[in-house]
Amino acid sequence: MVDFKKDFKDIIVEITDKSGKETIFWADDFPRWNGESFSSGSAAVDSAVGVGGIPRGKITQIYGPASGGKTTLCLQTISSAQKQAKNSVCAFIDVEHALDLDYAVDLGVKTGSLLLVKPRTAEEALAAAEILINDNRTALVVLDSIAALYSEKQLKKSLDEASIATRAKLLTDFFARMRPVVANNNVALLMINQIRANINAYANAPQTIVPGGKALEHSSDIILEVRRIGSVKKGVDEVTGNTTQVIVKKNRLAPPMKKAVFEIIFGEGVVLEREILHTASALGIIKKKGGGHYSFRDQKLGQGDDNASKFLKENAKILNEISDLIKEEHKKIK
Repeated sequence: MVDFKKDFKDIIVEITDKSGKETIFWADDFPRWNGESFSSGSAAVDSAVGVGGIPRGKITQIYGPASGGKTTLCLQTISSAQKQAKNSVCAFIDVEHALDLDYAVDLGVKTGSLLLVKPRTAEEALAAAEILINDNRTALVVLDSIAALYSEKQLKKSLDEASIATRAKLLTDFFARMRPVVANNNVALLMINQIRANINAYANAPQTIVPGGKALEHSSDIILEVRRIGSVKKGVDEVTGNTTQVIVKKNRLAPPMKKAVFEIIFGEGVVLEREILHTASALGIIKKKGGGHYSFRDQKLGQGDDNASKFLKENAKILNEISDLIKEEHKKIK
């Protein structure tokens, strides 16, 4: 009978001597993903992703049209990371120079422990990201946005000078170096992206594209498409928020193509209690009976979304218990 670890030890020694001890492993000795993730602030999104939120040690891309809720989800993820990884730092690389810090505070972000980077060029943005990712004290890096990355050469060119695939080339080089470091240092890299019109589209070709090239698409472990699909109204005419849909376009950790629909209230973000109510109901943790009556085990929560959400807001113990059960369901999916 072959003793693999003994009989093939010479191969391991040779590769280790040339490339280092962290280059080759027996597969059963290789460290698995530890399952740690930061909540996006939306129970529906966390459930759709399948691992409880934005995973550490992985690259997540979140893209969609303007005003869809991309930055809101990222800021809520920062708030979650600051609570979970208290001895680590989070960073926001504001390539667009558009971050509203007051809104970030409203969503629970502690600006006193948030590193804010304001780069002028793509090179500066990616260099800052590289330094942060290489430091194992970093928990989460948000880059806003891929579409706003313009190299120093591009910025110095006149409007009529062409620049082909400059952003994609920079990203290809960046991911080649940083992808293993993201995993080894257990950093969550969250990148915001936009949608652009495809000016070279031909018949039956996609009319829109996502900037960044194929390197970004292939390097992303999770890709989330975020779109506004409706309005939240108070009364007949007063719009108080957006109804948002997230589709998990790519997922290396759980089944893809899951959908999440939730509400983002202006100035408040995602309403946690309503989110947990709907997600727990979909998972069968909360029972919904005729007439819209909600119950959890033997406890009646109320009739209708508003009353049940109000009950959960006033009863933190029950809310936390339901939230923990949702997380347990996420673990079963992996």
